[in-house]
Order: sequence, then C-alpha cells, then structure tokens
Amino acid sequence: MIFQKVQIVKLYIKLHGGNSMNQKAKKYLSILCVFFMLCSLMPTAAFAADEDSTSAQAIDLSKYKTTSYYYNGTIITADEEKGEDNDGNPIYAKSVIVGDGHIAAVAYTEEEAAILADTVQKYNCRRVDLNGKTMIPAFVDPHGHIDMVGQYFSASPANDIISLEMLVEQGKKDFNTWVNDHTYDDVYGTIEPGGKYWFVTHGFDNTAFKTNNFDKGEYAMPTKDILDKISTEYPIIYIHASNHLCGVNSLGLKLLSEKMDTLKTAAPQQYAYVNPEVNWDKDENGEYTGILREGGFYALYMVEPVLTDNSRTRIADAAGTLANAMDIYAGYGLTTAVAGGGKKMSALMAQIPRAERIIDVENVVGYDSKELMQGYTSAAAPYDGNNLRHHCIKIFLDGSPQGKTAWFAVNSKDTVSGGGYYKDANEVLLDGKEHAWWYGEAEGKKVNEEKLTEYFVDCIQSGWQFTCHANGTGGIQEFIDSYRDALKHCGIDINDAKAIAEVQERIRPVIIHGQTITLEQVEECKKLGINISFFVDHVYYYGDYHLCSTLGPERGQLISPMADAMEGDKIMVTVHQDAPISTPDMVFSIYNAATRITRDGQAIGRGSADGSSDSDARITDWQNKKYDTRDERISAYEALKCATINSAWQNFEENQKGSISVGKQADFVILSVNILSDEFLGMTPMEAKAGTFVEKTINNGKVIYQK
Repeated sequence: MIFQKVQIVKLYIKLHGGNSMNQKAKKYLSILCVFFMLCSLMPTAAFAADEDSTSAQAIDLSKYKTTSYYYNGTIITADEEKGEDNDGNPIYAKSVIVGDGHIAAVAYTEEEAAILADTVQKYNCRRVDLNGKTMIPAFVDPHGHIDMVGQYFSASPANDIISLEMLVEQGKKDFNTWVNDHTYDDVYGTIEPGGKYWFVTHGFDNTAFKTNNFDKGEYAMPTKDILDKISTEYPIIYIHASNHLCGVNSLGLKLLSEKMDTLKTAAPQQYAYVNPEVNWDKDENGEYTGILREGGFYALYMVEPVLTDNSRTRIADAAGTLANAMDIYAGYGLTTAVAGGGKKMSALMAQIPRAERIIDVENVVGYDSKELMQGYTSAAAPYDGNNLRHHCIKIFLDGSPQGKTAWFAVNSKDTVSGGGYYKDANEVLLDGKEHAWWYGEAEGKKVNEEKLTEYFVDCIQSGWQFTCHANGTGGIQEFIDSYRDALKHCGIDINDAKAIAEVQERIRPVIIHGQTITLEQVEECKKLGINISFFVDHVYYYGDYHLCSTLGPERGQLISPMADAMEGDKIMVTVHQDAPISTPDMVFSIYNAATRITRDGQAIGRGSADGSSDSDARITDWQNKKYDTRDERISAYEALKCATINSAWQNFEENQKGSISVGKQADFVILSVNILSDEFLGMTPMEAKAGTFVEKTINNGKVIYQK
C-alpha cells in the first residue's frame, strides 16, 4: 500500500512538472491521481483471494471449496502491520473469513465487517459464532520435547507432589498398579523382581518440598532410603522436573554401579562423562545418596539404557504415545510443537495415522546428527509428508540452576558471590550460616569454547540455525564469546550493525532458557544479534527457591529479565515451557510474563520496592521486597506475541503462522477469557495455572481440539 501511494504521488508530480501533455490531459489525469490517492488512504479489509485487490468489495470466494466465517467475538490478530496502533497496542478485529484452511479476509472496522457479512451471505459460508469469546492465533512452540511428553507411562503425578510423604504415598499406589499391569506381558514378559524392568516416574520437584517427617532438611531430595520405602525388590528411578537429575533406590544404584565399574575399564572416555565422583551426591559419610546429576543421570541413557529402551519400562507403542502428546498440545492451543527426537522422529511420525497426526512438529537435531538437515538451510527446510521437518541444530552448554548443575561464570566485579551460587539443596541463604559459593563448571559444562566456535562457524556457513541450552551465566557467556569469535572467523565485522542483522535474519541463533542471564549479557546479545527464548514459568515454579536457596534475594529477582531483553527490538524474544519439564501451557506463560508472582506469593522482578505492588492481594510474602528494584514484567499483549508471531519467526515460519493475517494458515485458538483483560490478569497464580481456558483449537481450518 505504501508503495502504491508513493507511485501515485510520483505520477502526480511528473504530470504537473512535465511538458509532454496538453493542459486538458494533465487536468483529467491530476483529478484521477488525487482520486486514487484518497482511495489508497481508505481502510480496507485484508484480502488474500486476489493479491492485487485493494478493496473489500473485490473479495471473491468462489475459488474455495470450503469457507468459514468467524464473528461476534474478541479477535486479537497479533498482526504487526494491521492489528496494532502506532504505539504497538492491539487493534481488535471484527471478523475473519477462512478459505480452504487459509485466511482469506480480516475486517477491522465496522464498514469492513459489513462488507464481509454481505460476502458471507453471497457465498453461503459456514458461520462460526464466537459468542463473545476470544480468538487468537494458535500458539507456536519455540522449544520443547513433545517426543518426551507422556513417555513414561508409569510416571506418578509427581508434579503435584508437595512433600516427600506425598511422594512415597502416591509412589506406592502407582508402583502397585505397575506391578499388576499385564498389558505388555505378551510383548515383554511378566514383571518380575530383579533388574529386568525399572519403575520410572517423571516430574518430582523438590523445590516444593518444604517439610517432611523423614528427618530431612527443607527442599530434600528423594534419596535411595526414601525410594526404598516404595520398593527394594525392583529398581526405581524418579526423574527431577528439570530432567537434569534423578533419584534411584538402593537396587537401582547397585545395578548402575556395576555397569559403571565395567565401563571404567572398557571405555574410560565415556566413563569420564558419567563419572560418579563428579555427578553422584554423597552424604556426610562419603556414601552415595542415590541422587545422580547431569552425566551421572545420563548414564541411564547410556550404560544402562533404561530411558531409551522401551522394553526396560514396558512401553509398547512409542508412536501412540507421541500421538497422545499431540492431543495434549492441541488441548493447550498449540498447533506447532518442537521435538528433540533426533533420527527416531521420522519413523515415529510415519507410524502415526494421518487423522491422528494433528499438529506440525519441528525437530531439532544434535550437531552429531546434522546430516538430518539433508543439505537444506534452516529457512528452506521443508516438511515431509508426515508433518515433520528437521530445521535446527541444538547444543547443550550446561545444566539446571534449580537442579544445582548449571555452570556459572566467575565474576570479578561481584565481590559478594563472585557470580556463583549454592550447591547444597539443604542450604538456605537466610539461615545466618556461612556458605561456600559454587560455580558448577566441572559438573555442568558440556562443550569447550573452541569446539563450540567450530560448531557455530559450520552452522553459519551452512545456513543452519542453532539453539543452545544455557541457563547459568557461564554457559550463556560461552555462547556469546563463541558466537562473537565465529562471526569474526566468517569475516563478519561485529561493529557493523547491518552485517550483524543480516546474519541474525539468516541464522536466527537462540539462547534457550537464559534463566540467569545478566543485564550486561542481554546487551551483548543485542549487539551480536543473539535471540533469547525464556522459560518464564521459572518465575512461578522456582522463583522462591532462587531467592532463598540458589541465587539470593537480589540476584534472584532478575531471572528471565524479559522487559530488558525486549527493549529496543534488536533481538527476538519468545517464551516456552520446555515440556515435559512443565506442561505446554502458553496461557499460563503469558500470565507469568505479565505478573511475575512466585508460587509462595512473592513479587519477583516487578519493581515492588517502591510500593507499587502493595495493593496487590496476590502478593503475600514481602520478605525480599527491598531487593525488588527492577520491573521485568511485559504486557500481556507482548507476551502473546512471544508465544505466537515471535515463535513463528524463530522457527522460520512467520509467513505461514503466528498471526491472523491474510494468506496465512487458519490456525486459531478460541478462549473462554480475554487473556489481555484484567479479568484474566487479576487471577491468582493458582487460578491461572488451574484454569482450562482453551475452548477450541483449529489447525489449517480444521478443529483439532474442542472442550
């Protein structure tokens, strides 16, 4: 439209400035130009049926086999060109027409809505009355593991367990159910004691364990003696919610130790990675507790492949599990998911019947599996016939702060902590005792800087996006330093903003999680064009733990500093849940990004020190108020864009998904509440978490979920 206006103005000037026409011709053409200029300034309904159309009257729906008309609701399009005012606030649409799974028209004004209503009458479109409900673009997952959602069929509902007593009580019930389950006997044989089958659960969160009757400290882990209360005849694994550590019972520890002893002699390099001396917790007597972290935990994938061998946990149908996970995602309003399934994903997706393969899956692959990119750049990577595409390289740089395995950089400017944090889960910062700082490099660091730079150079030259798991300041800084060196190696002037922007657009590098990123590191990311995907639900789930046991009340306030990261529009910011670490609930992530209230009711990074939050009845714990000086909240609309159009951009799909815009896929979510409203944002965190707001999810014009 801007181009058309410019061309008309140029023509007008040419006519009045030239001498090649007679005055009468100039007069008539001048009038015509003015008419076209006025027409071009009039609002028009967005329209895709004919790309050259400039008015709503031109809409022709005869080419579509099926059409649908959405009206009578609150429609938030997240269209940055037509759906926002000059200040970036949303402009609600009035109605939308869909043709053959794509958006054909969007009306923003009453006049446009009337035109669409007439068009609907003319073509007899299927009418979808929203009945006052809210319609938004379907959510796009920028990071997660749909292939792991529901993977552990025997898992107790550990993410709802708030004490060790509850864990044992629920564990006994689930264990007995598992022992008596004969569903897979014909495939794997009956469950028998010993070590053939492992009872595996997923999702316990020790940061919710405040008290217990087992003579354990606050935040105590389910050690072998606790898990022995469930069973001593079968090996047991309880996987931490972060998926970076676990607890095993005595039998499980014994079986794994035997494999370790064999590995130490047979494969010393592999043993070095899973070395118990580094990654297995010990008690005051020097005995292993049954808590295995990072490499020690990943031994359960390697030397004792319990978590990769379906027969060890008696999962008969991995493809069916993935299909069920798709239903879960659809129920939360997602039509695009991310998997980290590597080579196995193609086979799994192919096994799912087309009717059950209801969402798209973006598969990120490890650098050692880069051949799956098949010579495509990330921007050009296609979907196969099974709704799957391999579009990105993923690299782990460190571990988990709440799991005490992240890697923190030593900061000489920080005279109090040196940038480190506390390792012992039982240590509480406010108990008046002396504590030793810990940096986690030996336990959490995954790749050396030279090797990472080499990977980045290859990705830049090949046109591959790379996303790196980096939670601690050490892992984050390694990403920044290696990327800077890789740019230089590729001949990019790091002081040339235009050159940096070109690489950023082509590669779209992403720090995943960035939970403890400092404000100085945020500015480095902006300068180098490094994008960030925040697991902002950490504010709710782990904010209290960071304030009192990990980072302290001052540094802990700044986890996931989204407001600072989004200031200036130099980098793209998204939000994710890292499912199954947390449920893929984008609505709750939007709430957390806009409110920043912890599970215990503390304000965290909302600038409450000045009294601005004193009237908020949801905040019930003010012990750290004086440290809360910086407001990192963003608006709910900005958070919605982080979960839709920004995520689509991160996945190189901004032209197909992420907003209700003409020509894009008809991917919608219909909600029972306007998530930009005070009604929603005024809820307590528990109300927002427990709410089932998604009424319907639509992918390519087809309903894939309905409450």
